[in-house]
Amino acid sequence: MKIKSIRLKAAINFIAISLISIVTTVVVLSIFIHYRFQSLTLVWSSIFILTLSAVVVALCASWYLSKRMTTPINQMIEMVRKVGEGDFDHRVIITSDDELKDLADNLNSMTNQLKERMIESQEERAKVKSMLADVADGVIVTDSEGKIQLINPKAERLFGVEPEYTLGRTVIEISQNYQMQDLIESTLKGERTKRELEISFPRRKIVKVKTRPLRGPDKKIFGTITTFDDLTKVHNLIEARKDFTANVSHELRTPIASIKALAESLLAGAKDDPKKAQQFLEDINTETERLTFLINDILDLSRLESSESQIRKEDIDLADLALRVVERMRTMASKKSIELIVEDQSELVRIKGDYDQIMLAVSNLVNNAIKYTPEKGKVRIKLYTDEKHSFLSISDTGIGIPKKDIPRIFERFYVVDRARSRESGGTGLGLSIVKHIIENHRGKIKAKSTLGKGSDFIISLPKK
Repeated sequence: MKIKSIRLKAAINFIAISLISIVTTVVVLSIFIHYRFQSLTLVWSSIFILTLSAVVVALCASWYLSKRMTTPINQMIEMVRKVGEGDFDHRVIITSDDELKDLADNLNSMTNQLKERMIESQEERAKVKSMLADVADGVIVTDSEGKIQLINPKAERLFGVEPEYTLGRTVIEISQNYQMQDLIESTLKGERTKRELEISFPRRKIVKVKTRPLRGPDKKIFGTITTFDDLTKVHNLIEARKDFTANVSHELRTPIASIKALAESLLAGAKDDPKKAQQFLEDINTETERLTFLINDILDLSRLESSESQIRKEDIDLADLALRVVERMRTMASKKSIELIVEDQSELVRIKGDYDQIMLAVSNLVNNAIKYTPEKGKVRIKLYTDEKHSFLSISDTGIGIPKKDIPRIFERFYVVDRARSRESGGTGLGLSIVKHIIENHRGKIKAKSTLGKGSDFIISLPKK
């Protein structure tokens, strides 16, 4: 519409000038013809023909000249539109040597500079993104309106969002947390903030949030930068340690209290009754053994969880290891007439790992299987492999585990039947120790059980 308007104005101006010239010429010619030929008819015919010819010539000339003038302008407007859309490769080429060519050259030069600055800006943005990708904390950068301009992968994982969803949105839209949005708004007013917050979307997490304003050379705030330190594991560890301390205190208190009561009974006179003395001493011995098992399990678990715990990388033949475990447990199994079976394997089942730790894990599982399997039952160890993993399963014909308890059996001190566990000398730490060992080897353990029919524990370990 603008080009048409320019072209129309140019044509009207040219026509107006042309008509003035035509009228002047026609008047002069008319006077000359009138005095020369003394004929009015000839005068009017000449006027009509000259006027019509001049108008046609003026229209054609005005259209040609207006088009020649507006075409470069049209090209420059098209170039500006292209640049606005992000196309910096479009250029205007004008061959004439006038002011329009100077304007086109300046426009081309300006576009080249814009392209160079855009490339520099993209390179700087890529560098910032690359650096933020390696930052351990989550990072979000917003503009002066609180809209997200940059977010690193850690923050994306923290809030469970994709980059294309976050850009241009506010923090509250991705976090669903009003407190966090308040911190951003306070920061846009010039405040630095630091606070621990609990977020519930997409999962419950505890995060330490730090914000600070971004200022330009003129000290004006043009945005904010916020860092997020995920403290969930730390808080869970603190809570786990509190629970562990409480559970250890409780578990230690029980056998110690029993030993103390039995000793006091002996001192009070029970020692003079041979039958009672013998029974009390046997009970003291049982509680002492249980206390020893508990302390050993606590020490094993503490060592496995310690940062100082090192995993030796040895070549382990799982079939050979399983046979050694069976030999160790055979006496315990024979007391209940339980049959221990290791299924023959035609191929070697090997892994890389710490032999002593894997031996402890398998021993604990076989020990549990024997404890909770009635007399004349069976405990079977089966080994097999696939392309990447080696598997070891320990199944029994024991009492089984209720379905509701299976998700919790690997928790510390969790006992399905406390009375039965106490009778068998269980501490509630054996399966927790097994889980830590397997996970330290980047493996997995799962349990399947049918109440009254038996249980099956399956270990999968990477071959490398």
